[in-house]
Amino acid sequence: MKALVLGLLALLLALPALAGAPELMKERMKGFEAAYLEFQTSLMRHDFTGMQGAMAKLNNQGTLPGPVRAAIRASFDDRDFGNYLRLDEYTRLMADEVTQAAQTRDAQKVLIAQGRLVMGCVQCHDGFKARATQAMERAAQAE
Repeated sequence: MKALVLGLLALLLALPALAGAPELMKERMKGFEAAYLEFQTSLMRHDFTGMQGAMAKLNNQGTLPGPVRAAIRASFDDRDFGNYLRLDEYTRLMADEVTQAAQTRDAQKVLIAQGRLVMGCVQCHDGFKARATQAMERAAQAE
């Protein structure tokens, strides 16, 4: 239950910040939100197949296109950009872990994996969201 509350809190905190982000990132975050809400609905119903499908959608949001990635890269030093990429990879790995847990049809394992996934989201938002958003806005204005 704690993971569920943390997950919903992370989503609610992320939504207001979308207003200033470029359209690409807004659409990407909306895709994450939709997949996560689908996951939550499946979790409440103990629909393990639905959970797996939702995590696949979350993972299929894809990587950022070259120009966006370059704008973000330019706003970080080497260490921070490496950490940003590691958090992105960690989040994908945790989505895979949630999928694997759902395959076991064990709700407790799913909740534990979900908590790890949410922590990856929170860490990325806390550490990088503001700078990444500013970099993308500057890149969009320069076009």
